[in-house]
Amino acid sequence: MWRGRDPFQWENLQRSLYVYAAEIAAVLLFAHARLTAPWLFGGRFQAYWPVVILLLAFVGVALSEQLRKRGRTVLADPLSRTGVFLPLLPSLAFGLVKSNVDYAGVLLGVALFYGMLSIMRQSFGFGLLAVLAANGGWWHWLQRTGDLGFYAHPQVWLIPAALSLLAAAHINRQQLSTEQITTLRYVSLMT
Repeated sequence: MWRGRDPFQWENLQRSLYVYAAEIAAVLLFAHARLTAPWLFGGRFQAYWPVVILLLAFVGVALSEQLRKRGRTVLADPLSRTGVFLPLLPSLAFGLVKSNVDYAGVLLGVALFYGMLSIMRQSFGFGLLAVLAANGGWWHWLQRTGDLGFYAHPQVWLIPAALSLLAAAHINRQQLSTEQITTLRYVSLMT
């Protein structure tokens, strides 16, 4: 009856919809288990859910890279896309669900994840996300310490951002004009 395994005979890009459907089914299964058996998700899972999400993102991207090396792009592309957006969940929804994980630590983990992706894929966008997450984690940690307030010690707040700007200008010096590089250097030094 069916000529192949795919009943709709879609191309490889459209076949990845099956993988997205499987991911949605897994999320719905997880939500169903969470609602019907809440005792399974208490304790350590609830206390460290941001770490679990970050680990899932790391595993998903590593698995997608292995699948891509083997030529299985139908599975690799959806896993990679899901893994790329997964770290945004704990960083944006951190205050909504209680956990024992420090928010600065979550942002540091997100920065590590996007920094790894930036190096692996030679991507400026992932590098920018890594720098933003790292500076956000640093600023969150500084905000909690009473002795290192912004008005008391602005250099502690601004120097890491200025160094990030200087490093980004150096890395992308081929795409920038001489005037732009000079301006970025002076802004970083003045900061």
